[in-house]
Amino acid sequence: MQFLFTVGCMCLVLWHSQGFTQDDSRLKPITFRTPVKQLIIQPEHFIKDLEPNDILAITLPGLLHLPPTPIRLIQRQQAQWHTPLEALSADFSAWKANDHTWIQRNFVNTEQGELKSFLANQKLREWNNRDFTHKHSMALWGEIHLEQYRLLWVRYNQDQQGGTVITLVQTNQGWQRTNALANNEIYIVVASAVKQGEVSIDPQSLPN
Repeated sequence: MQFLFTVGCMCLVLWHSQGFTQDDSRLKPITFRTPVKQLIIQPEHFIKDLEPNDILAITLPGLLHLPPTPIRLIQRQQAQWHTPLEALSADFSAWKANDHTWIQRNFVNTEQGELKSFLANQKLREWNNRDFTHKHSMALWGEIHLEQYRLLWVRYNQDQQGGTVITLVQTNQGWQRTNALANNEIYIVVASAVKQGEVSIDPQSLPN
């Protein structure tokens, strides 16, 4: 992993390069851009020398889903975690079903205790239930590779703008959700760009 930071023309570029293998032949560079003022989290150590209108950009290897892949709602007994797509289907279905045990199973073991506390909070649980009541469908727009993590760019209700980034990691129980990157600068730039910034796709990355 290598980073190159350059500042100029009111733009800070973060370049993230990883070694590619033959199995990565479908992955192409995808660039995420967002103004500092639109970061979903603003770590002081990260932005202290930047202005609100400065642009942050990072390029990562990824795969687009064009057209986007619909995420199937399933029953708990159908859940599998062999692939990121299966894990995403299980996670969305568990939240829609408001099945606390299933929701926890979809997260890595080290985070299940904290998630249990979240689900035990009645106000947070009710807010979350209302949120998912309005999320009728999910589609996968892109898979971004960041070291051992897979960042999944999803949109709800057939939206054509914005989106959310869900982080998965492969464990001995399959692909599972994790919040390990919640305060990671690269994740913050990607998630912010997906939400309300700009995602720039190299023409070479478009599927044949």
